[in-house]
Amino acid sequence: MKVYKALAQLVAARQNCIERGNDELREKHEARIERIINEFPHGAGIDGETAIYYHRSRKDRVVIRSSFHCLNDNGLYTHWIDFQLIITPSLANDFDLRVLGIFGERQDLREYLRQLFYQALSKDTDK
Repeated sequence: MKVYKALAQLVAARQNCIERGNDELREKHEARIERIINEFPHGAGIDGETAIYYHRSRKDRVVIRSSFHCLNDNGLYTHWIDFQLIITPSLANDFDLRVLGIFGERQDLREYLRQLFYQALSKDTDK
């Protein structure tokens, strides 16, 4: 199963557990989600925590937050750019991925992150 599909199914299953008061199974779903998220790209600027926004996610939309640590021309870290990944279903492409954040002059970074995470979400998972 592809990562994006596994995340969507786990988000929906987690929500069902909340509605039914099944905390034990909810925790298992959350642990599986965390294992999948832990396989996402990390390092090379993606140095902050990457986590799912449960309160903004549902079976047809998964929202993930992360941060990118920017370097200046001298190789020194200057600032962070917080961003969100919005994953939604697509009839033409299996899923769509939007990268939201305030990138300013770093619009190239938005496309880089979109490609990087699109590839990660397209992989198969057994988590």
